[in-house]
Amino acid sequence: MLGLLEACVMVPSSKPYYDADCHVTSKQFELEPVMLEGMQHCHGEDCAALLAATGIVAAASAVISGSIMVLGNVAYWLERQEHCKRS
Repeated sequence: MLGLLEACVMVPSSKPYYDADCHVTSKQFELEPVMLEGMQHCHGEDCAALLAATGIVAAASAVISGSIMVLGNVAYWLERQEHCKRS
């Protein structure tokens, strides 16, 4: 049954965002899940090790991608605030 499992990691992606009040276009970061394949043919202890490693990678990707998303959104928010002050 473990051979049917798939793993998911989170990756940051940016999308354009238009602020009508400030008349500025910036980017907004979001997290998107990406499926990792390659676990269909594992068996026994190999599958357990692969599953453990994939869990560690998935957790690390969520932390790192979440940090990138937060920092990116803060940077674009600050940029938008500065542009609004000048307008």
